Amino acid sequence: MGSTLHNTIFVASGGESGNTLEMAESLALNRQCIGDLGGVLAGYDTPEDQRRYVQFFHKNFEHYRDVDNIADVAVLHSFASMGFNNDRPAASTMLFEQALIESKIPFDIIFDENLKDLLKYRVLALTDQECLHDSQMDLIRKFVAGGGSVVATEYTSLFDNWRRRRRRDFGLEDLFQVSALPPREHDQFPAGGAVQRELGRGRVVSISEIRPAIAKPFGARMTSEYWKLPVNSKEILGAVRWAARGSFSLEVNVPPTVAAEPMRRIGAKELLVHLVNYNRARTPSISNVAVRLRLPDRSAVKNVTLLTPDRAEQPILPHRAENGLVSFTVPRLATYDLSVIQLE
Repeated sequence: MGSTLHNTIFVASGGESGNTLEMAESLALNRQCIGDLGGVLAGYDTPEDQRRYVQFFHKNFEHYRDVDNIADVAVLHSFASMGFNNDRPAASTMLFEQALIESKIPFDIIFDENLKDLLKYRVLALTDQECLHDSQMDLIRKFVAGGGSVVATEYTSLFDNWRRRRRRDFGLEDLFQVSALPPREHDQFPAGGAVQRELGRGRVVSISEIRPAIAKPFGARMTSEYWKLPVNSKEILGAVRWAARGSFSLEVNVPPTVAAEPMRRIGAKELLVHLVNYNRARTPSISNVAVRLRLPDRSAVKNVTLLTPDRAEQPILPHRAENGLVSFTVPRLATYDLSVIQLE
């Protein structure tokens, strides 16, 4: 959310435990901020590993400023949907995003105003975004007419922006080509796979439900007990891949517990790939991480450099650039690595 709003999120990181994972997360996902190191009462007794991360951040600050996400998918958080019913829409959106994170599919979280400019995205995800204004639906139709794709779930567009049930059906029924069931206290969605259809230059997928691995009671907090990969995650990811027409901007062969975030520096010939190993405690290192990143049109690669606060060396990585893609291998990922792709 902070990235979409071009803002900085202050979070506590590090601390007395000596943990550098929170700091790595801030390096990969935050903007120009490594976090509030240890919290406001931590004092100056900072563990050496965390000092090394701070020094790394200062030394390489140029790679963290003036950056923009590379994203194929936009996940809408509509104000009315999340405000009038922040239970199922929020839970479904979190589980959808979890599937994207574990599959390394680059995505942005967007808000209502961002619907006016969707040119950078190939897919717009509407995960139970049940309350949409007529003007918002017109922008979504325009996106599809221009060749974009939509993946929608559950009650998306069944209500207006004041959460009043639309008289006939989904507001976007002309795109979905499926009928809505009346909302119930205990939601029961029809069985069956995703409904895919091509609409002119665009594509539309309707998924009846994001099925949680552990059903969350209505009104309960969305804690880690319920925050698991959806049961139908393969169906969801298959729908997103079909909507995106195949490969994504970034492909990485790592376990689900590694997060990958591609970025570009604004006004500079530089692409970035952040890797964070969230399972560092159980898997101290991961070897031979193969990375493939789509290049901007007519771009040539000068070199690929690996930067990390976990080791002293900063090797130049062998790479191969062909068919609009650059491929390289990260020899060993501990907690955090930053690959810098310099363009000609």
